[in-house]
Amino acid sequence: MKRFSLIFLLLVCCSVGSSFAQNAPVSSVGDAWCYEEDIIIPITAIDFNNIGSCNLQLLYDSTVASATAVTIGPGIGGSISVNLVTPGVIRFGWFKYPAATAPDSAVIFNIAFTRVSFGSTSITFDPDYSDREWTNGSFVTLNDLPFENYYFNGSLSYLTDAAPSITLADGAACAGATAQIPVTVNGFNNIGAFTLTIHFNPSDISYETFTGNSMFPGISVTMNSPGVLTAEASSSLPGGVSLPDNTTLFTIHFSVMGGPTDLSWFDDGASCQFNGPSPIYFALNDIPQTNFYNDGSVSELPLPGDAGEISGPSGGIVCQGQTDVIFGIEPVANATAYSWYLPPGASITAGNGTNNITVAFDDNAQGGEVSVFAVNDCGAGLSSPPFPMILNSLPEITQQPITPDTVNAGAGTASFEVIASGTSLSYQWQEFITSWEDITNSDLYSGSNTAVLVITNPPAGMNGFKYRCIVSGYCEPAAITDGTATLYVNMLTSYFSRIHPNGSALSYSVNPNPFSDQTTICFNIIEPGDIHITIYNLAGEVIISEISQDVPAGKFLFRLSEAELKSGLYLARITLTANNKVFTGSTKLICNKP
Repeated sequence: MKRFSLIFLLLVCCSVGSSFAQNAPVSSVGDAWCYEEDIIIPITAIDFNNIGSCNLQLLYDSTVASATAVTIGPGIGGSISVNLVTPGVIRFGWFKYPAATAPDSAVIFNIAFTRVSFGSTSITFDPDYSDREWTNGSFVTLNDLPFENYYFNGSLSYLTDAAPSITLADGAACAGATAQIPVTVNGFNNIGAFTLTIHFNPSDISYETFTGNSMFPGISVTMNSPGVLTAEASSSLPGGVSLPDNTTLFTIHFSVMGGPTDLSWFDDGASCQFNGPSPIYFALNDIPQTNFYNDGSVSELPLPGDAGEISGPSGGIVCQGQTDVIFGIEPVANATAYSWYLPPGASITAGNGTNNITVAFDDNAQGGEVSVFAVNDCGAGLSSPPFPMILNSLPEITQQPITPDTVNAGAGTASFEVIASGTSLSYQWQEFITSWEDITNSDLYSGSNTAVLVITNPPAGMNGFKYRCIVSGYCEPAAITDGTATLYVNMLTSYFSRIHPNGSALSYSVNPNPFSDQTTICFNIIEPGDIHITIYNLAGEVIISEISQDVPAGKFLFRLSEAELKSGLYLARITLTANNKVFTGSTKLICNKP
């Protein structure tokens, strides 16, 4: 056909010597909806002047409809060839000689469809169809570009005559608050208008306002009389409005004063009705009503119930530093959360906001009470009876034992004292020789299970032994002293004498030795004379040198303090000069500063 048209065009041009440009007619597919199974969709045209042929292809959704025929419009004439083999594709060619002319908006073709399923499909000219063509009476191809200026698509909707189902939700709110009740729909297809009437008890709830769905514009909700609402809307959109299942058509806002109260559809025919699309607004079937209208309700949310007695540790007794302490109550009616009160130093580690919690008590936690009350959006219930808590203190050393003064071997006592705080304290003293060992009471030890350990007449071999105390209590862990307290026993011979050949003598003693703060050298002089005392360190250096002249017979004391000596070992040399005779002696001194 195209080849024939081109040849014919050349002949015409040669014979007349001139031509004029002509455009293809403007073609439009109609929009239609129907409740019947079969329908005819027209294709109309503008500027359909001296048209000799066309070749067109249209597309549609074969799951909604099936094209069964294409026919020529009234007064057009000519012959047509149609190909409907491929589902969803309409292909046809039309030819007329002499050419046809029709008034604007005349029907040039009719397409017959039969329903496959309820729903809608577009009917579109195929812009990619390579054989698309219009020719004039001389079979010259006509311009149809740009495509969108010459081809206008249409649609087809198969409608059900059943109304959609509509549901009022069940809602609740606190007294004085707003309950929002969504109105949802299913099967809402090709709806052009609706009128809906709802009844409720105005003594329990009052209407406030509504929120509409913008996909169905123009919805209004009015209260015509107490307890009666009317919702209305209409749309002039071709084919009406369709919404997905479970779409909220509109939401009603009620102020709750009591309740519960029913929300009921009232259908006396026109009071609850759905209509098909414009312009007919065909009334849709909604019988039986129970299949289409589902009632709802509004309830007042109650406050939570009162919290019951708390279960917790036996006697309410816990220790500072204790974790994983569990408290709980039975679930409270209408509660959505729980608010707990704990004494200072306690914190919830698990279950916060629930009826069962786990609590940790820090080292400074205090006694007090535990209580709880239930809450929801409407407020709080009454608190539980208080659960008394007794917080036992951890053992704590408040004063470490100190090193006592040096005692003479086999003749003296040394005491070690610890001061501690805590609940139900007990004591166990230990001694370190090569390892820490528990002490039991004996002739040597007393108070081994008290705050004061007493060592009586220690032998010289105990010199340097260390002592500590383990203080236990009701709560763990035990507190242990630092173990630095030390027993010092005078291990040196405490009495020395030198005998004068004529019977005179120099005798002296050192006490204490070892010493920490001071010691005394005591002389017993039979004959008067001069005393010379020299103290050396281990390097042989003179640290102290003292001479006392004309010392009478009798006792003579010489004191040394820790201010004069550092911690260490020293040698004291004593010389007595009497009656031109010299008497000497020496002893070791041990200074142990704390």
